[in-house]
Amino acid sequence: MDDLEGTPNVGLISTLVVDTMAMAVSITHGEESPARPAPHRALFVSDVHLGTRRTEAWRLLQQLKAHPSERLVLVGDILDCTAWRKRGAVFSPSEVELALWLVATAAERQVIWVLGNHEHPLREAMGSTVMQTIKHNMPWLPIAHSYVHQAKDGRRLAVIHGDCLGHGSGRWQRLDYWGYQALVELERWSRRLGLPSPTLAVQRGRGGQQVIAAFHRDAAAWAQRHGFDGVICGHIHSACLEHHGSVRVLNTGCWTHPPGTFLVETADGCWQLRDGHGHCLAQLGEGAS
Repeated sequence: MDDLEGTPNVGLISTLVVDTMAMAVSITHGEESPARPAPHRALFVSDVHLGTRRTEAWRLLQQLKAHPSERLVLVGDILDCTAWRKRGAVFSPSEVELALWLVATAAERQVIWVLGNHEHPLREAMGSTVMQTIKHNMPWLPIAHSYVHQAKDGRRLAVIHGDCLGHGSGRWQRLDYWGYQALVELERWSRRLGLPSPTLAVQRGRGGQQVIAAFHRDAAAWAQRHGFDGVICGHIHSACLEHHGSVRVLNTGCWTHPPGTFLVETADGCWQLRDGHGHCLAQLGEGAS
């Protein structure tokens, strides 16, 4: 497989992942921690964009430690190979700590990594010798395009990053790339100048709300077409817990602007959307108001 011009070499990325795994395991080897019950059946997180120095890595790490789960599902764009293509991978100290924690956790409990569009070199390498190397060195970390989560109530929920939704229209082809690139640059300058997040401003505007609503309708329609009871996704950096008729649409949100959001299925089968402060923003299922 030929690499795209300017795209990080897949072999180098695989080496980085394997070396990070070895380092994380060696750091934690021999350490004993008190046994804690896992209150959640599963925890879902997406759009962390590690290697960009623009993620709320410290907040996310604190929440992952405070909310242990039987299964951790990474719903895409955990890495940002697209940004690496332009500026190279630049990790803040908190991003390095988070990456080490994620890899070490994968050696201790079930972690599933669903790839996103910003992890395109790994997507393109699926089935190659490079990915076989990763699977050989990290057999406890399944890497896939999608995953089916069986909820406690028996619902079958498709876990996809979400970039496959709505691409039949010019709307998403234009917004998905150029809109994102513009927001990334605006976000970077806003952080430097201490200004409010332009991403949040766009999302809260009328046009942004229409795009987000259309995306989630597309997600519900996709789930119905493929015979699922719902879909768990990320991609557009806008969290939600919604019913579209009988179909559930659960969006994990993102960690590129504060406070960040993540999704959990609790031990009793309740779905909760939580933020980087640990607050429950929305809830579905038993005990939900």
